[in-house]
Amino acid sequence: MKEENSSYRLIIDTSRKVFGKYGFRKASLDDIAKEAGLSKTAVYYYFKNKEDVFQEVVKTEAEILKTNILSSVSNFSDPKGKLKAYITSRMNTLRNVSIIYDVFKTELFDHLPFIDQLREEYQKEEVFLVQQILEEGNAKETFEVSNTELTAETIVTLLKGLEIPLFINASPDQLESKLNNFIHLIINGLTKPKNQ
Repeated sequence: MKEENSSYRLIIDTSRKVFGKYGFRKASLDDIAKEAGLSKTAVYYYFKNKEDVFQEVVKTEAEILKTNILSSVSNFSDPKGKLKAYITSRMNTLRNVSIIYDVFKTELFDHLPFIDQLREEYQKEEVFLVQQILEEGNAKETFEVSNTELTAETIVTLLKGLEIPLFINASPDQLESKLNNFIHLIINGLTKPKNQ
C-alpha cells in the first residue's frame, strides 16, 4: 500500500514544508523532489501532478487536525471540559498546520474541486462532534440547548469567523486571552442555570 511506503511519506512530509514555504502556486514538483532528496521521477511514481500531491497534503493535515481534536476531547468526561478541549485544540492545531489553515481561510484554491468537498466534509464532522458534546451536556443537565444541531453549526461558524482576527491580528498572549474569553462566553451561555 503506497501510504505505508517510506518514500511516499517522505514526499508528503516534504511537500507540507515546501507548500508552507512557497505556497501552492509557486511550489513545484522540482522543489519537492529536491527538498526530499529524490528524483522528480520518484515523485511522479506516486503522484500525477502538483495538484495530486497538494490534495494528499491537505488530507494529511485534515487528519492531523481531526486526530488532535478527538484526542483532546477524549481526555475529558464532562461536557464543559470536552467543549473547551474541542475549541482550544481546534484553534491551536489549526494555527500549526499551515496548509489546511490556508485552504480553510482562503478562496485561492476554489479551482481545485476536492477543496470544496473537503471543507464541506470537515465542517460536517466538526458540527457532528460539537452536537454530540451538546447532547451529552443536555443529558447530564450541564447544558440547556434546545436545538443542538443549530447551536453546533453556530459554534463552528463562529470559530471559523475568529480564525483570521485571532491568528493574524493577535499576539500569542492576546490569542490565549481572547480564546479563553470566547470559551468562557460560549460555555456560560450554554450552561443550565442552577436554580432550574
